[in-house]
Amino acid sequence: MKITSNKILAAIALLLALFSLLAGNPFSEKPSLINPEQLADSLIARKQNLLIIDLREKKDFDDYHIPSAINIDPVQINTNIFGKKKMIVFYSGRDNISKTIHYKFKKAGFN
Repeated sequence: MKITSNKILAAIALLLALFSLLAGNPFSEKPSLINPEQLADSLIARKQNLLIIDLREKKDFDDYHIPSAINIDPVQINTNIFGKKKMIVFYSGRDNISKTIHYKFKKAGFN
């Protein structure tokens, strides 16, 4: 039996399809949410374990951002640099970016 490049590509496509089924959908799980009042209370109380990450473009961050927030490009965010004991709040101009990053952190073992 001769293995052609089409058969190899079909096998790879099948494996990728199975992997995507096992990996899950990042948008099927509702992210943990903090409402604006809770965030404001945490900021006023100067909670030490709070980290606010602004996922918007640098220009938007420079125009206005939540006090103490840091600006990180969603493409460059790395779960290895954050402690798991911190409460991390992500926000962006588009909800799907925050949800995707939330899912990435959840998969990495963050609560």
